[in-house]
Amino acid sequence: MYTGDNYLPLPQGKLVWLVDLSRPTGPPARYVVDATEPFLLDVIERSALSSLITGVVSASPEITAETAPLAAKSAAFPNLVPAQNAPLIETYDSQGTKVLPRTPARVGDNPPVGRSEVDNAHNFTRETFDYFLNVHGRNSFDNQGTVMRSTVNYGRNYVNAFWEGLNLYTAYGTGLAVKDVVAHEWAHAVTQHTANLEYRWQSGALNESFSDIFAAMVDRDDWLLGEDIPSRLLGGADAIRSMSNPEAYGQPAHTDDWKRTCSNNQGVHTNSGITNHAYYLIATNIGKDKAEQIFYRALTVYLQPRSSLRDARAAALSAAADLYERDDVEYVAVDQGFRYVGITSNWNPPTNNCSCAATQVLAERSLFANAVQALDIAITLYQVRDQVMDGEALGQRYRALYEEQSDRIGELILSDTALSAQAAHLLQSTQPGMQSLADANAAAEIVTAQDVQDLTTFLQDLARHDREQDGGVLAQTIDQELQRTNLQKLVGMTYTEAWDFLNNTAHTVYMPMIAR
Repeated sequence: MYTGDNYLPLPQGKLVWLVDLSRPTGPPARYVVDATEPFLLDVIERSALSSLITGVVSASPEITAETAPLAAKSAAFPNLVPAQNAPLIETYDSQGTKVLPRTPARVGDNPPVGRSEVDNAHNFTRETFDYFLNVHGRNSFDNQGTVMRSTVNYGRNYVNAFWEGLNLYTAYGTGLAVKDVVAHEWAHAVTQHTANLEYRWQSGALNESFSDIFAAMVDRDDWLLGEDIPSRLLGGADAIRSMSNPEAYGQPAHTDDWKRTCSNNQGVHTNSGITNHAYYLIATNIGKDKAEQIFYRALTVYLQPRSSLRDARAAALSAAADLYERDDVEYVAVDQGFRYVGITSNWNPPTNNCSCAATQVLAERSLFANAVQALDIAITLYQVRDQVMDGEALGQRYRALYEEQSDRIGELILSDTALSAQAAHLLQSTQPGMQSLADANAAAEIVTAQDVQDLTTFLQDLARHDREQDGGVLAQTIDQELQRTNLQKLVGMTYTEAWDFLNNTAHTVYMPMIAR
């Protein structure tokens, strides 16, 4: 039984293996595997990043011991050293791939190279380093002077950014290396090396919020996040979030509007708006200079991996009491700011009952040859989600739709034996193709007419069951997706070609954002 301070979403007494898997093509994840039989119980995101969360498993994966020093964990950058012995900042160019180059495009204090993505990421990383050093006395993200490495032009049509917490670098899709996004990502790195806030539900919302807070302090001229991202990448929007007016960008500004959801790691990018707004109120009351010191101390001294929003209030009050007196205006402003957004000492949000429909099917042992087969399919599904879907706007949209409806899908499947068997058959028959897609094996498995027929029949039967059992929302979603996607055109393509075709014809703009 793992008893450390990292999240373990299982009842006490459950013996599990915790395995961190990574390779240099994206962020890592922690896999929770039943130690008594080979079955995947959960996947925990290990880096405070964007919507791209890659738990990568390969035939011979790198297994990283949790006790190893962070600087020794890098597969992509094996020579992590303190900045005094190497250039402080290194910026790479992935040139539309998810491969991290071995040679940086710009190093240290070298002059600009004339490539805007590289130069922007490099310069803004330097500004972020200077901010944390000059304002908070922090020497790089880990306070050990470790080199700050970034890569730009990451992925194809990748409209996001992330901090990769095992290999220790930030990555930006083309157009995303703007000042507050760069600062946001490096703030995730600071969080990992201090409070290490778990990236889901309340602690995940705090993780996002602290990144927004320090991003706004590096880019101090407004309370918007992502306002310098090209509007065409945002579907015409002028920013991704506002700390002064969260509702304008789909976030709650008060606990009364807390979003209960299983998608986006239980709403981390949504519910972060509440503490964002609290910070805005506090900073406009006592000034940014005082507010940023209070919140930095709250993060680095008082918060823990599974802290809640009310814990954040208590941490900020304790930090204010350390820096000022309890009857000073600064302490009162912190108390009032949190109260204004509804965060009090006894507030708790409604809990989520989140489940994965596919995992529920895989847990039905009678539907599969053995537990190893079910585990193998589960790993393939996570690879496709993390390595393929999260790197594309269409994939992010499909993931969001699935997470929004997963509870209902699982409920319907498990209530009908025939539907359960259909789901299990579909998972088994498409696994080779899905694995070839995850492996980027363009010459591999072909989409057959039977694959398309099985998928279409399953979705139509699922929609019918939803309508028959007092539903309708899931059925409507399925109908809309089937109408907008001509699955028959995929027959004869490889799975990789089929995915490319869907991405090139969908014209989908999806912004979860940002970073994670």
